[in-house]
Amino acid sequence: MRNAIGVFFKKTGFYLVFLILPVVWFLIFGLKTPTQWEISPISTISIRGVYFCTCLVVYFIIKKLKKVKYIKIGIELLTISLFINLLDGFILNKSNFLMSRYLAKDILTGIGFLFIIMGSYILARQERNIETDLQIERNLFKTLMDSIPDYIYFKDRENKFVRVNKARAKASGTTPEKMIGKTDFDFFPEKEAKQAFDDDTRVLKTGKPLINKIEELTLYDGKKHWISATKVPWYNDKGEIIGTMGISRDITSHIEVQRKLQESEEKFRILAESSPIGIYLIQDGVIKYVNPKASEMFGYKIDELIGKDVLETVIHPDDRDMVRENIRKRINGEINFVNYSFRAVKKTGEVFDAEVFGSRIIYRDRPAIIGMIMDVTERKKMEEKLRDLTIKDYLTGLFNYRYFNERIKEQINLFKRYREVFSLLYIDIDGFKNCNDTYGHQKGDEILQSIGKIFRDNLRDTDSAYRIGGEEFVIILAHTSKEQARKVAERIREQVHQKLYPFYKITVSIGVADSKIGEEVVKIADEAMYEAKRKGKNRVYVVNSKN
Repeated sequence: MRNAIGVFFKKTGFYLVFLILPVVWFLIFGLKTPTQWEISPISTISIRGVYFCTCLVVYFIIKKLKKVKYIKIGIELLTISLFINLLDGFILNKSNFLMSRYLAKDILTGIGFLFIIMGSYILARQERNIETDLQIERNLFKTLMDSIPDYIYFKDRENKFVRVNKARAKASGTTPEKMIGKTDFDFFPEKEAKQAFDDDTRVLKTGKPLINKIEELTLYDGKKHWISATKVPWYNDKGEIIGTMGISRDITSHIEVQRKLQESEEKFRILAESSPIGIYLIQDGVIKYVNPKASEMFGYKIDELIGKDVLETVIHPDDRDMVRENIRKRINGEINFVNYSFRAVKKTGEVFDAEVFGSRIIYRDRPAIIGMIMDVTERKKMEEKLRDLTIKDYLTGLFNYRYFNERIKEQINLFKRYREVFSLLYIDIDGFKNCNDTYGHQKGDEILQSIGKIFRDNLRDTDSAYRIGGEEFVIILAHTSKEQARKVAERIREQVHQKLYPFYKITVSIGVADSKIGEEVVKIADEAMYEAKRKGKNRVYVVNSKN
């Protein structure tokens, strides 16, 4: 309620004074009769009335402008003072009130002028501040215009330049000041200028902006440049279109990069699609590209692979963790290139050995992996065959002497480090020379093969047998004491005797030693074998350990 009353008096207080003041004035000081009025060519009342009306008009003008409230208050007080002065012409001159009347007028007039002076001072300061702010805004705008590498310009309704930044002027080989008042026809070939003129006119007429139009323009250097142009209507305070504002960007280098990229992609596509090796692109764990060879390798059509999760689609479940980790390391930049093998799965469910060569790249602004993939199943088989040729005896299928030297060193090192006991069987064939002389070397080869089979049949997966000479063999029994080794040796000796002695008089002598004997375990087992021969052959001789 109090706020409502306050607002009411704030809006109507000045007018209430003019309604109440005459009544109060006449009641206090009395009213002259017309015969008492001062009559002259220009009466005092008329002059006072003109002053009052003038001041009243000024008050309404100031009120409408709403510049500074102190000026408005001052004019209000001055208007009231002149109004009081005007009322004096209609009242009796009573001496006892004379001083108070003039005092009221003078006080109001003085205060009114004081408010007007204060308001004028404030207004002057505001004007100076506004001018300073405007200058700052102009400087900021100019700095912004001239700092931006894009071309910025303003044109009037006749498509003449009214403001141009340095970048735009430089592109035309001139300065911003020299472009003012000119058109595109002064800086571009006629055909290009005509197109720019038509675009500006269309924006002026329709009020619709032209956004990112790609066009080719000839700039000051005489070269063709690709430009991305945006033009929008330029409005005044009344919302009327008074011209156009344009921002253009030279995208020649970008277009050139795109062109080269397209050429590279085309070359890559031709190369990839004719490649006899599978080529793939993976991003976010999803297959983005495969060439015909890769799709054929997995038994899918290309469209069936694009967009699929690479791990779930073509990687064997047991190898997914390993492949996932290799992908992660490349995507995170820990490594840039890898070459490894894994088991892949065809659409039919068939498993094959695959080998990949993959590198990290940036594809569409994000990390990706590109690489080659090959089906190496046949190569793996060939490698296994080649490896067998290097480490196995071609006749018996047992490991050869060279591989024995590698393995025995490993076993001795394991014993030294972890005390993993192993035993060695050193075996020599009894009567093999007589058999060869009697039945021939072909039969001798068959006997060697039979003995090799007997060895394999009596060994575990962790054990291994080696042919280290014409008729000499060694067996490594992992995690086996000499007592356990004796049982294996006896079993082998008995089987050889049962299968070969009745027909060919073939037996074996076996020396047994374990790793507790020391690093010379091979030599000591060899000596044990000769001790078995000296004791009558076809027997097992076990060496006592040192500890």
